[in-house]
Amino acid sequence: MNLSDEKMVADTDMTLPLTDTSTTSQTDETAKRPVLLLEDTPKNSHVIAELTRPTVRQSAKNLFVYWFSALKYILPLYIAFHIGLLLIDIFSGFFSSDSTQLKPFNLWHNFFRWDIGYYMDIAAHGYTYSTQTAFFPLFSVFVRASVYLFHRNYLLSALFVSNVMGLIMLVVLYQLVREDFDEQLAKKAVLVLSCFPTAFFFAVGYNESLFICLAILSFYLMRRGQWWLAGFVGFLAVLTRSTGVLLVIPFCYEYLRQKHFRLHQIRWNILSVVLIPLGLGLFSLYCYYRFGDFLAFSHAQKAWDRSYQLPWVGIAQTITLVLKDNTFLSYHAIYSWLDIITNLSFLLLIILSAVGPLRFPRSHWSYIILAAVMFIFFQSFPLVTYAFPLLSTIRFMLELFPAFIVIAKLCKYRSFEVTYITISSTLLVFLSLYYVMGGWVA
Repeated sequence: MNLSDEKMVADTDMTLPLTDTSTTSQTDETAKRPVLLLEDTPKNSHVIAELTRPTVRQSAKNLFVYWFSALKYILPLYIAFHIGLLLIDIFSGFFSSDSTQLKPFNLWHNFFRWDIGYYMDIAAHGYTYSTQTAFFPLFSVFVRASVYLFHRNYLLSALFVSNVMGLIMLVVLYQLVREDFDEQLAKKAVLVLSCFPTAFFFAVGYNESLFICLAILSFYLMRRGQWWLAGFVGFLAVLTRSTGVLLVIPFCYEYLRQKHFRLHQIRWNILSVVLIPLGLGLFSLYCYYRFGDFLAFSHAQKAWDRSYQLPWVGIAQTITLVLKDNTFLSYHAIYSWLDIITNLSFLLLIILSAVGPLRFPRSHWSYIILAAVMFIFFQSFPLVTYAFPLLSTIRFMLELFPAFIVIAKLCKYRSFEVTYITISSTLLVFLSLYYVMGGWVA
């Protein structure tokens, strides 16, 4: 049985593919089965069940083969991406007066930029001041746990964690899309995500890859009806980024959908949803214990001038500021237009997932809900007192994985696919180069 011929039933609790149920395959399968005569039939029906039930070893083997097939497709793309990033790192030395950057043992030092310093400091010393609580702990915990593999080099440990989780993230995304849509769309989804202009953050020691991996895995488990596992993984996602608490909304919708929105079918496993906000509550307790403030992680956002606003304020203010810029091609103007176009494009992608020929079926509305609530959340906390109100949102858009499925759908049009890959890859190379040279990207 070829894996490419397998079909998945999206609304069941099954995690393994089901065989094709076409008439031809049924006929062939029936022909292969031994015929039991009436007198040969066991008296106890459970004997028949035991004869046809796959063993634990067979199930584990099938599961391994199924997921390994995804890894085999992802790995070449993953390796090519990292070779490209390594070449960018190497050639960045040509644009610097410091020739020591070309030494092999210094290459990874170019990734020691911006937020990674916070994660490394928390991993090494814990939370020493309250503004650090803006960075949730799980990524730093993983960095601390793996630092002994690298002779207590926290930078290498952070790079290791982000890169390993980036690989797992792509595999889980591939499986999710393959099972809920089709294999061809899954291939394009991981490709368009890997080519996105800020995709290099999956490899430079930020917590994006860990969070998105956990968010997709939690969502995958929701779709399979494995509620306690979905809640636990969501719990871990919240301990990585506060955005993870939004997983509660698609969790509740997906649970009710699988129960056909009938309240009498709700069972005690609905309590598993509590695990997701429990992560936020646990970190809040730590913040109170350490700094005497349950909401220290929220108050810490003031250090970055973030505050709650209506969702359209950030985009409107950015457009206003860029129109006042007399130099259309200034750094401020170019950066602002990149933010504006990216945010409006993702808004359009979410709309296209709900209406029009690219819309998701009703059984997949949880994708739309997750993307919508995350988008609104990101737009609701701009830097209104700063020259760039939408700062970092081009990186935050990586978390809206349902939008990349829509982009993959659009890639059925060859002209769109070529345009997206060309423009996005070009920006990816430029922004990666700018980052390793010390520039702020997102």
